[in-house]
Amino acid sequence: MGKQRDYKEEYRRSRKTKTNNKTQCVCVVCGDTFYVNNDEMKRLGRGQYCSKACYGNGNRGNNHYNWKGGITRLKEAIRKRLIYKNWRKRVFKRDNYTCSDCNTKGGYLEAHHIVSYSDIIDENHIKSIDDAMNCEQLWDIDNGKTLCILCHEKYSKRGG
Repeated sequence: MGKQRDYKEEYRRSRKTKTNNKTQCVCVVCGDTFYVNNDEMKRLGRGQYCSKACYGNGNRGNNHYNWKGGITRLKEAIRKRLIYKNWRKRVFKRDNYTCSDCNTKGGYLEAHHIVSYSDIIDENHIKSIDDAMNCEQLWDIDNGKTLCILCHEKYSKRGG
C-alpha cells in the first residue's frame, strides 16, 4: 500500500503560505501596510483600516459620515449654561411644577421648547455660545412648557 495523504496538514500549509488571494493595503489613518483577503474586500468592503483602533480614529469628528460641524457639542454646551438651567426653573415655576398635558404634579419633569430647540438654533444661525446667549427666542419662557417624561416622548422628533 502507498503512503496515505495527510489532507489536514496540506490544508494548514496552504492557508499559511497562500498569499495570492490577499491584497496589500495601506491604512488611511496610520499608514501601516496590511493584507486583506480578496473575498473580504469584495464582500465586506475592507481594506481602509489596519485595526479596530484605526477604524475608530478614522471615523471621528469631521471624518464621521454623520458629522454636522460640531453642532451637538454646541447644543450640549448651551444646555450646561446657568441661563438654560434658570430658563427651565422659570418654566417649571410658571406651570406650578405640573405637566401641561396630563396634569401630573411633581415627579421627574422636563422643560420642552414649543418651537424646537434645534429649530431655534438653525433658524437663528447660532454657531457659538455668545450667539445663543443673545438669542431671545431661546430663553423666552412663553416658548416653553412643563412635561412629564411620558408626555415629552410624544413630542420627541426621534420617537414620535
